Amino acid sequence: MASVTIGLVTHNRPHLLKRAIQSVVDQTFIDWELLISDDNSTEETAVLAKEYAASDARIKYVRWDGIGMTRNFIESMKMADSKYFMWLCDDDWLGDNFIEECVQFLEANPDHIACCGTTQFMKDGVVQRANDVLNFEQTQPAQRITDYYKKVSSNVILYGLMRLDKIPAAIVYPDTFGADLLFSSQIAYLGKVRTLDYVAFYYSEHGISQDQNKLAKYYGLKGRMLANPYNSLRVGVFNLISSCSIVFSNLNQIQRWFLALRCSLIIRERFCMSATEVKIRKSLRIGTRIKQVFR
Repeated sequence: MASVTIGLVTHNRPHLLKRAIQSVVDQTFIDWELLISDDNSTEETAVLAKEYAASDARIKYVRWDGIGMTRNFIESMKMADSKYFMWLCDDDWLGDNFIEECVQFLEANPDHIACCGTTQFMKDGVVQRANDVLNFEQTQPAQRITDYYKKVSSNVILYGLMRLDKIPAAIVYPDTFGADLLFSSQIAYLGKVRTLDYVAFYYSEHGISQDQNKLAKYYGLKGRMLANPYNSLRVGVFNLISSCSIVFSNLNQIQRWFLALRCSLIIRERFCMSATEVKIRKSLRIGTRIKQVFR
């Protein structure tokens, strides 16, 4: 059994898939298994994946019959049987020391559940920007998840290396707008997360995930939710924490409601309110009372 599993999710992008696979093959760390999880792509994708699988016993190819983007992520994780796990999309790729450095960090820091690299956002082969280095290393889980929602913009935690044995099998990865944020916030609640500024992850800025309106329509949002999909996200955040996820089962119901409200208000303030509304909300100091629950 390999110590690291990479779930590479793909759909009809063989021209990009080869680069993603090769970035895993070229890793300085060699104790890995690559699961290529293909959601009903055309034959060209299957041919490429099978060629790699035939040439390297560490590479496995699985083809699904139109299960959709979210479930493709879920199923690739379910197939993993290793100490560490990470996702990779077919249009992204890894710096050649990504896995080695992440494994070394997690081995040396058992209180961390995940670590990720500094993401280079790419378009047409050119670096557009790099993500901010975000670390969530507070002692209290409630502090980590609220800090996550205060700071997250591009969700790089989703593509970090995670301790698989610390992630409940029943963790929620909902089929909704902001699913990646909802999943990663649970990871931040479960344990500390560090961004390694000396490791590179290359993220392609194209496709449906980069078009908020298309993504909202993909998930069937309508009306007010379609006009501003973050309204859907804040509802999702509240439901996730207050009732849906087993991750928060260490809290009593009142604590879950307060934490859910706190995180939902953060999303509302950051993405759903005008500048005037934000000033009014701060003046009311709603967050002060909520914090008392966790003191």
